[in-house]
Amino acid sequence: MRFPSSEFNFTFSTGPSFEGVIFTPSHSQSSSPAGSRLGSGALPSASSRSASPVTPGHIRENPQGLIFGGQIISGTRLFSGSDFAPVAGPSTDSNLAPRVLSSRPKIVPDHSLESNRIREPGALPIPTASHTNNLENEGTPGLSASPVNNLENEDEDEDEAEDDDEEDEEVDRVGDDLFSPDPIDDPNLQNDLNAIKVQLQELARTIHDSPLSRDPTTRLHQIQQETKKLSEFKDQEPRIVGFIGETGAGKSSVINSILDQRGLARSSGAGAACTFVPMEYRYVDEKHPRPYTIEADFMSEDEVNDLLEELLQSIRRATIQTDRSLIGDENWEQYEAIGKRSHQTLEAIFTDRSDLTVEYLSRPGADVEILQELKQLAMDRLTFRPGGSSSLQYCVIAGDLERCKDELDNLTSNAEHDNGPALWPFIKLIRVFLDLSVLKTGLVLADLPVGLRDMNHARVRATERYLASTCDEVFIVAGIARCVANQSIYETIKKCGATKRVRIVCTRADDISPEEFARNKDRHASHVKKMNAEIKKLEDQANRIGRQRKTAKGHKKAELAVTESTMEDEIQKLRCERQAFIMNKQNDSVEKELTGAIRNNQEHRGKDVKIFCIGNELYGNPPHKLADEYRNISGVRELRSYCRSVPAEARLASALFFIENQVPSLLRSIQQWNLTGRDHVTAERARELRMVLEQLEQNLRQACVKLFLNRIHDRMI
Repeated sequence: MRFPSSEFNFTFSTGPSFEGVIFTPSHSQSSSPAGSRLGSGALPSASSRSASPVTPGHIRENPQGLIFGGQIISGTRLFSGSDFAPVAGPSTDSNLAPRVLSSRPKIVPDHSLESNRIREPGALPIPTASHTNNLENEGTPGLSASPVNNLENEDEDEDEAEDDDEEDEEVDRVGDDLFSPDPIDDPNLQNDLNAIKVQLQELARTIHDSPLSRDPTTRLHQIQQETKKLSEFKDQEPRIVGFIGETGAGKSSVINSILDQRGLARSSGAGAACTFVPMEYRYVDEKHPRPYTIEADFMSEDEVNDLLEELLQSIRRATIQTDRSLIGDENWEQYEAIGKRSHQTLEAIFTDRSDLTVEYLSRPGADVEILQELKQLAMDRLTFRPGGSSSLQYCVIAGDLERCKDELDNLTSNAEHDNGPALWPFIKLIRVFLDLSVLKTGLVLADLPVGLRDMNHARVRATERYLASTCDEVFIVAGIARCVANQSIYETIKKCGATKRVRIVCTRADDISPEEFARNKDRHASHVKKMNAEIKKLEDQANRIGRQRKTAKGHKKAELAVTESTMEDEIQKLRCERQAFIMNKQNDSVEKELTGAIRNNQEHRGKDVKIFCIGNELYGNPPHKLADEYRNISGVRELRSYCRSVPAEARLASALFFIENQVPSLLRSIQQWNLTGRDHVTAERARELRMVLEQLEQNLRQACVKLFLNRIHDRMI
């Protein structure tokens, strides 16, 4: 029989071999508030991608697959195209003892955006419009003031104190975006899931009471282990969102805005790349419970040798004449730039070897000798690693934002002060664990080292590997100016293939002049011209009243101050409305043009690409007045909400897979064991155990049925 539902239709079917329940969802709507669609090839797998623990030989396993909405979703991630190399395996050795920083003086733990507000001065009560008109038209106060004693002192202080209290509340609200709860977080659904897990725990304990279950060679032991594992089910499904962009596109600033952590992801306004290795921002977990914990994976000796060989080949290919003959003239400039950047990477590694010039490294016929020399030098430099040359993983608990930034700078920057070798060329991945609500549901933000058109071959190589093997969604970051003509956007979409969800973030949407916008030849420009004129008129009036206030005394001075404050508030409101109008029209135009350009490209036709236009500066440093309104129009809050919703589909799919596949599979295994009884056990003990298992199996089946009947009933009423 079938039960209709606005979100799911579940088919309950029974069979002669298993009198249980099989749930098959036939339709699902996206839980994303941003409107992402759940389509073919877009569903996340049921595999859980957790952070690699600080243990040797850690291996992550994926299930074979799951059936969801008629689609077979494989647990193994596929990537179309041969442009990407496989990523290296996990470290087999590690620096097991995390280091806790305690030598530096205590720093304020979180200089986030919420706490960096400047308090506005308290304002006097706002008069009516008629009072304002009287003051402006007559040039003298027109208010019938009530008796005032020490107006400029006592009453003003009281008003200011009241405004201070209001501002304190506003400061608490700023940046604290309200996220809609995911469907999987529904309290009733969670209670039902917990009921099933309780039944599984009881079942595992019952099986464990049998001595037979403690014999690893028996089938009952395997069933007990599987039951125990299922009883520990968690609906946390990490989903990794990778941010990629050309140097200077504002990629790191976007990540800082999403995290609401000022300056955590290092950015530069000078056009120089600041991200050299993939860097993940994750929610704290059982193995990393303290916020601002940093974990770095280092390259193995073989990986270091491969990197050195690649760098040397890039340098020689760009300088040796015989190699130049193999490169077309149209590609020569690019290869020359790659060779230059590769040499800069070697300089960062071997800071004390000024003799490793391009000429020295390009000696004809000496490539084997030079490579061997570089390998030996590199092995000596590995002793500078935290934990020594044999350590493949490093963990440090920074404790607060400022110390975390310092530690990340030490890992990712060239060592300029002590003339030591840079660590970043030999780092594969850095993870930062944070206690932030935006990451709590399983979202992982990955700051990738520049775009795929960057001239630094080592960084491009790291980005390609990470994109191919790890990312669930890819966010392409580009400046909004001329983004439609930005070829790197289309090239990255092509590299991602058909299996990756692609989103585009257009930055600097707030960097637009009202005067320049008003020069356009359309009706929107005419509207902005009128707004500009209205604001200019109010500014002139406010300045005139301000001059009058400076020479006035007593009640007149106070009334003029009130009028001036009222007009300033009106000016600020109009400026905010103008900013919102301009950004909305600009963003709509860019989104329409960019979407059309992507769909018109034959290679990208049918690709579902969502576009976000944001203003990082407007979100991070809004005008003091109407700060929350400016943050709303920055577009960052919509981006934050969407990112937080990314794991929602995976979590729901994981819960469905748990109920629909894993639990029924366990019950079938128990039933089969009951029927065959192939494990050696006395007849009396077998009867007792089977009676208990059958009762628990029935309870568990009823819990599964109750869960979905309740969900369907809730959606029908």
